[in-house]
Amino acid sequence: FQLDGDAAEFPALFNECLPHGLFMNYREDGSVSDSGYYKNGLRTGKWIHRDSADGLWYQGAYQNSIKIKEWKYYDKNNKLLELIFYDNRGHINWRKKINRQGNHEQH
Repeated sequence: FQLDGDAAEFPALFNECLPHGLFMNYREDGSVSDSGYYKNGLRTGKWIHRDSADGLWYQGAYQNSIKIKEWKYYDKNNKLLELIFYDNRGHINWRKKINRQGNHEQH
């Protein structure tokens, strides 16, 4: 998964209409890749993303498909790895990495 906010490209799942409401998106192997709300085809509100390769997952909020506010990144044991705060344009304002000993690093 990517911590720097870069968007990955995915094939379009909706050719006939825009997604609206609660959705779960799946990978080809049937595992859940992410879940959250769409409003008129755009991600909005709280979303949870899962990385199947190594069990990492993260959660945060979108507004018009742009990451906003606080995003939390966890390891496969649900231990917090990093906090990232985004402004309303999707730019990182502040980040804090949590190392394995529980100490904090601010950037």
